[in-house]
Amino acid sequence: MGPKEGRFMFAVLAAAAEYELQLRAERQSEGMTAAKRREAAGGAQRATPTRWLGRANAWSSR
Repeated sequence: MGPKEGRFMFAVLAAAAEYELQLRAERQSEGMTAAKRREAAGGAQRATPTRWLGRANAWSSR
């Protein structure tokens, strides 16, 4: 591969990397917007039921 082809390959790979960067930034922005919307609607559900937390607190206070 000569210098012309090498420069072309570098330009193509750089363009693909820039495109991926823009896609990631767009997905991140959409995710943050969705998270803010969920927070306004009451937030995320608790992963642990409260009855388990009561049992865990009672066990750890022994």
